[in-house]
Amino acid sequence: MSIASLIGKSRHVEQLRKLIARLRATRRDAVIIGESGVGKSAAAALIADGETLRTFNLIDQSEQELESVLLGTCGGSVLFENLEEAGFRVQDCVLRFLEHRPRPVRVLLTLRLATRELLLQRKLTENLCARINGMEKVEIRPL
Repeated sequence: MSIASLIGKSRHVEQLRKLIARLRATRRDAVIIGESGVGKSAAAALIADGETLRTFNLIDQSEQELESVLLGTCGGSVLFENLEEAGFRVQDCVLRFLEHRPRPVRVLLTLRLATRELLLQRKLTENLCARINGMEKVEIRPL
């Protein structure tokens, strides 16, 4: 998938293309924020740029399942979707992975709302929120 596949000519779309290109080159961790259906997973695939992208929908994941799968992760990118819908134990598992993962692994997260809102709604733990706030932020606006 190419950055050119992002449709639109608005200033926001142009900034999004530039940000995705920079994230491809720097391999920084990123949180992708936007409403349901705006293409957060597609943006993650563009950022991963053809490297291995392991995707975890956290709505249906148990802590034990997630930990066992993450143990085998040694390269590429990992995408955690629907983090705000995950229980606090699963969120703690994600936080531990962020803190102790193998170095070549990049982490991408998707959220529907900004971390501040999710923290106020008690949908994110404070420690995870603090860690996410240190990541590059990609905001995708609705059409």
